[in-house]
Amino acid sequence: PVPPSSCENPFDLVGGRCVFIDPVTSATWNEARYVCQMFDGDLAVLDSVTFYSDLVSFIYEKGLISRDYWVGGINSGLSGQWEWLNGMDVRMGTPLWAIYGSGSSYYEQ
Repeated sequence: PVPPSSCENPFDLVGGRCVFIDPVTSATWNEARYVCQMFDGDLAVLDSVTFYSDLVSFIYEKGLISRDYWVGGINSGLSGQWEWLNGMDVRMGTPLWAIYGSGSSYYEQ
């Protein structure tokens, strides 16, 4: 697919993708995913270093660094393997993991 050249409100164009970052609302992983799906989207899949870097830069540039954000990784349960919502494996050792809980399950982070 061709990356978008612009995004509709409330999305911003980041690394060739339309993203919505809500620095105000506190939510569990499931609640955050539901909000994304209401906008016909889903939680971000950080499947490339470039997109990850672009997203982190955007968060810093907008002054949104005081919060933690959910991404589209999920523990498949049976195997204990983490996957992105698109089915790709989450590479362990990537800087995506929170070091504390947010009131929901630590396993969701």
